[in-house]
Amino acid sequence: MVAHELSRSLADIVGSAHVLPGEIMQDWTRAFGGPTLTIVRPADMGQLAAVLSLCSQQRQPVVLQGGNTGLVAGAVPAAGEQNPPVLLSTTRLTDPPQLVGEHDILAGAGVTLAQVQEFARSHGRHYGVDLAARDTATIGGTVATNAGGIRFCKYGSTRHNLRGLEFVTGTGETVTDLTGLPKDNTGLDLTGLICGSEGILAVVTQVRLITHPQPPPTLVVLIPVAGLTNALRIARHVGQEADLYAAEVIEAQGWNSVALESGAPTVARPLALLLEYATTDEGLSLPIDLMSEDCITVAQDPAGKRRLWDTREGQTDHFSRLGLVHKFDVSLPLTAIEPALDAVTQVIEPFVSGKAT
Repeated sequence: MVAHELSRSLADIVGSAHVLPGEIMQDWTRAFGGPTLTIVRPADMGQLAAVLSLCSQQRQPVVLQGGNTGLVAGAVPAAGEQNPPVLLSTTRLTDPPQLVGEHDILAGAGVTLAQVQEFARSHGRHYGVDLAARDTATIGGTVATNAGGIRFCKYGSTRHNLRGLEFVTGTGETVTDLTGLPKDNTGLDLTGLICGSEGILAVVTQVRLITHPQPPPTLVVLIPVAGLTNALRIARHVGQEADLYAAEVIEAQGWNSVALESGAPTVARPLALLLEYATTDEGLSLPIDLMSEDCITVAQDPAGKRRLWDTREGQTDHFSRLGLVHKFDVSLPLTAIEPALDAVTQVIEPFVSGKAT
């Protein structure tokens, strides 16, 4: 089937207004991307199943895309594709959030993370996954990538906040697993299997999410530290003494560059350690003796906490204005982080200093 015939068949499924001409599609970093044959935007599970069935029959490659907030080229075609793929956008799968069961949320895969968070708040609940791209990232995309985000140490990754899924396989079969039973040993854990599969196994159309009680008041603390060993020691101690919600380590160069714009304090040591943890009835004092660290900033009001988090979350956007941003995301045991950072620094230092050959 030639391109115009495929586009006509896709238009019969989703409507001509939702089959767009192919274009060079880039990821957020502008470093990666390639050509698409066409862009198709199904509105529901039935349309999506028909699209995938057609493409499977025609052996037509498909690339899935939600909010396109990824930084590692997972939702765009590769450059130089000989057979450009159809780009399947899930942004019209926007069944509005609704409460189901006692405290679960049911939402379409194209609903943004921020919309899910706001819906939970409006019902006195809290959705635990959070990340900087919350206003654009779709909830289906966070499931496909098993997103962790900045509250991982408190709530875990998306898989830990997921109760059920509705999805379509690559050949167009539809599967609904939305019963939401916390304990269900009747067969394969399809929800756990699909979560994090990056669209290889299926396309998510609807999700059932676990919510939590609203968190208590928290402090956000900025601590300049000399190295990762000290940062890990402090974070571990705080986690033992308080209810730790977030722990982030940012290199001083990046932190200070954004802090000059955001109005947050700069740090005079190699690293900035950002912690968020729950306060107690006893007061707002730090749960650890940090007298060995200087220039500690403690924020307890919403504006002060937002300023510190904006500085953390503004890193990628800030550096993207200076040129192409090279991103990667790896998981390591805590004891392996510092050796890995040292090794990466040795590799990139010649490029930073201009001495690379």
